[in-house]
Amino acid sequence: MRVLESKIVEIDPTTGDMLMYQKIVGTSDEETDLPTNLCTGSEFFEVDTGKTLYFEETNSEWIDPTAEDDDGGSGG
Repeated sequence: MRVLESKIVEIDPTTGDMLMYQKIVGTSDEETDLPTNLCTGSEFFEVDTGKTLYFEETNSEWIDPTAEDDDGGSGG
């Protein structure tokens, strides 16, 4: 896994924790090791599948917009 771009979006003045935006590349095997201290819109490109996942910070999860949603429709 490699971070191609990383920007600080916000620093919590109380804790000093940084919220980051990142563009990350790697393989689908590395999907479980992705960071979760990122802002919405951060990207992970899987070179072996061609899939791009996007981080959604409210639920702290990586989302595949092309995946089918729960009611059987397309996510994208």
